[in-house]
Amino acid sequence: MKREIKKILKEFENSEIALLQVLNYIQSKKGFVDDESIEEVSNILKISRDEIRSLVSFYHFIHQEKTGKYRIYVCTNIPCLLKGADKLISDIKNFLDIEIGETTPDGLFSVFETECIGQCDSAPAIIINDKIYRNLSREKIKKIIDRIKKNEES
Repeated sequence: MKREIKKILKEFENSEIALLQVLNYIQSKKGFVDDESIEEVSNILKISRDEIRSLVSFYHFIHQEKTGKYRIYVCTNIPCLLKGADKLISDIKNFLDIEIGETTPDGLFSVFETECIGQCDSAPAIIINDKIYRNLSREKIKKIIDRIKKNEES
């Protein structure tokens, strides 16, 4: 991991600017950013552990505990709520049989609420990992979840 972090660092002016990208990289590999990773990043980038922990706790897209392979973020900003995000959340929870912040027993999905994801014109919207889904309905989200499950079984 040290080599990859140094490679990311070369793309940015300084370690502070590279930090968020490094944390995203770690999460993409491990599924979360643990204390061991924070220690390693601190040593490589010469940034204090407290500063890194502060950043990790600020960004809710970065997790300090293991999450599902597919992280579903449901936008709960006003435009999405007005277009049915609350119903969408209920549907997702029912389809996966978990609550917000939980992970399915198979480790495949975790569900989170998030603020605006910049898709107000096509609400309600979600992000699954790095992919945005717009204009969602109960049927559309069910198809998305079923497709992911089917791809995982293959």
